[in-house]
Amino acid sequence: MNPLSWLRPILPLLGGTFLACLVLGSFVYAQDPENLFWLHCVGVMQVLSLPIGLLMAVLLGFLLRGKNSANLASLSFLLGVWVVTAPELAYRFLPATMVMKVGYALLLLGLIFLGLRKPNWSFGFHKALTLSGAVALVSLVATFLVAGPPPSMGSLPEQTAAVAPASAPNMALIVLDTLRADHLGCYGYDRPTSPNLDRIAAEGMLYRYANSVANHTGPSHATMFTGMLPSEHGLMSAVSGMPTRMPTVQGVLSDAGYSTAGLTSNFVLRSRNGFNRGFDIYDDSLVLANSMGRSARLLADSSGVGLTYGASGRRNTDMNHAFGHYTRPHSIDGDLTTKNAIGLIDQMAAKETPFFLFANYMDVHTPYQAPGDFMDRFLEHDPGRFKRRMSNLAFQNRFDKLQVEIDNGAEVDEEIGALMDRYDAEIAFVDQQMPALLEHLQKVSDEQGRELLVVITGDHGEGFGEHNILAHGRELWQETLHVPLITWGNFSPKGVVEEDVSLIDLASTFTAAAGLKGLGRSQDLHAGLDRELGHLIAEEGPSRSLSHFAPMNRVAVYGEGRKIIYEVEEEEENFQPFALFDLRADPLEQAPLAASEIETMTTRLESWADRWWRLYLAGREMEEGADLNSMDAATLAELGYTSE
Repeated sequence: MNPLSWLRPILPLLGGTFLACLVLGSFVYAQDPENLFWLHCVGVMQVLSLPIGLLMAVLLGFLLRGKNSANLASLSFLLGVWVVTAPELAYRFLPATMVMKVGYALLLLGLIFLGLRKPNWSFGFHKALTLSGAVALVSLVATFLVAGPPPSMGSLPEQTAAVAPASAPNMALIVLDTLRADHLGCYGYDRPTSPNLDRIAAEGMLYRYANSVANHTGPSHATMFTGMLPSEHGLMSAVSGMPTRMPTVQGVLSDAGYSTAGLTSNFVLRSRNGFNRGFDIYDDSLVLANSMGRSARLLADSSGVGLTYGASGRRNTDMNHAFGHYTRPHSIDGDLTTKNAIGLIDQMAAKETPFFLFANYMDVHTPYQAPGDFMDRFLEHDPGRFKRRMSNLAFQNRFDKLQVEIDNGAEVDEEIGALMDRYDAEIAFVDQQMPALLEHLQKVSDEQGRELLVVITGDHGEGFGEHNILAHGRELWQETLHVPLITWGNFSPKGVVEEDVSLIDLASTFTAAAGLKGLGRSQDLHAGLDRELGHLIAEEGPSRSLSHFAPMNRVAVYGEGRKIIYEVEEEEENFQPFALFDLRADPLEQAPLAASEIETMTTRLESWADRWWRLYLAGREMEEGADLNSMDAATLAELGYTSE
């Protein structure tokens, strides 16, 4: 007997698998034809089924050795169909937690039936069944050669119900993700990180003491868009997504006749998390996997093949994640963000309407490896384990280990210094992107005869061990809350503001510029800074919660150059004072003020505290959860927001 006879079932089995994938892959494609490519849905399903299919083919060849070729081809083809159908049946009729086990069990039953019973089923076209396997292989190769469509980004409306007045300015919100204020020259830093931002600040309005409302991306952006605190809009984490029940500045402007476009370089702000709400166009193509990766994500969520063959139980190694991981950009430098932003400006400029642009730059975020010679130019300390360039996930793993060493009291000052060098290099690189973007905004605005208002800020800062904490997302220290804030353009006032301000007021600053009423608790920065005590707040909830309105951890209140931090005692519905700082004399919060001064500040904040608890508890009653698949969780792990 030919020892290779065991391999004879492979092609017919692949043909059967291909037929089943054609049918089921078409159903998957029909769920989102605008963003997917039909061949990718079919091909990814084939790839996920391939390992188990090949194993089944060899086993069937062993069990049916000696059978005639017509019978062998027919039974192999049927088993190929069953390889795809078995897990799909489990998915259709059983809870997701049972799909993998039952899918494999059904597959094994099919093999036993065909291999041990050896039914004498022979189709008259058995040679065509073998040929179908060759077609399946050709299709599989084509899957990897075709790019498929870019993600759908929306489109500008043909016309809007409202017509913005001729005097309405063009506006832009530029967020330099993870940028702390005290690493810019215009905020007193002595390294040459920001010559362009320093010039822009000198030409516009510099807010010297601007603070974010949160220590990481999601809640900070949600507040900038809605003018509400995290405890009011409910977005606490990198996972739970943009709330839907309150208006956004981009939506209000769109309703008033503006063209609105958004662009993100941060995966947290992708459309799937709802941050596209209110934008006519929202470009998150820089953070999304290609069409194959998007197909794999949909299969992982909505097919038996994805849940059974694509999942391994380990977040960073399953095949579902592999497609998303290896088909997604991993180095998103600011020059790409600038290029896409200019493209959006040109699309909006083609209309008669004023426009609002949002652009998020991700360069200053980990892993701090600026392109070109920027990193070497700023590197003064021994980088140790961070000496070479590496993938985001490899960097994050080393970064997490460094944090553990800090927690254990190890001396790692040299490596922290090197990380800060790398951080400064990223600032210098993203600073270089600003002139081209601002010049284009000004050029287009001049051509339209409109004034221009540009706001440049950071969504949060970054820690480098000042309180034994690296990065961001933990606690409410100034290194993660004090952010730059600059307004620029011929619609912006000029000068320097020395009072404490908050990013919560950006929403109404934009709506006021358009002649519209304010949003939420936000107030126009350009209309004066008379704020009652308790208006300027930062809040910290769990950065990895799947739910809106997750339990709050800490709250910080600013006023008169001081900042008090409270621990939130949810069961007692009370605040426990943690520390009070004079930020003008002690900007890095190394010398807490006396208990008597804490008591005085707490007394002054009693009425504010009562209002805060009422609003917060009302929100907690609306708590809702969200789903997080393995691919998205693994990507968030690269950003430091989730862990195994």
